[in-house]
Amino acid sequence: MTESPSRPGSVTVVVVLTWLYAIGMLLGGALWLFAAGNDSAVAELDVNASTVTIYGWTFIVFGVVTMLTAAALGRGSRLARFIITAVMTLRIAVDVFGLLSISGYPGWQAGISIAWAVVIVALLHNRRASLWFLRT
Repeated sequence: MTESPSRPGSVTVVVVLTWLYAIGMLLGGALWLFAAGNDSAVAELDVNASTVTIYGWTFIVFGVVTMLTAAALGRGSRLARFIITAVMTLRIAVDVFGLLSISGYPGWQAGISIAWAVVIVALLHNRRASLWFLRT
């Protein structure tokens, strides 16, 4: 009986980062839902409560999907690897678009976001990680 190869540390780091991101999205969604019930918070946002509620539930749904993706990634799912790579690539594209076309777009925030996404893609696509995803 052969042992399956152990998960590379770079993939484990991405799994942990993905779980943290999912938890953050769930907390963010809960905060949006809380804000929807707070008239003064809604007034400060200059939107109506139903928009804030939709935003909150959207965060929660994406948080749950991200949790499922993190779990699948930890088990070696190539589909999860593709999804994370696609999301990070889109994240880079959105930040570059924002920098080039939106005046006042925060450059420091875009820089951190782009760097974060590049690191995650690099960790998922290094030689050892690629071999592990092919074997699982």
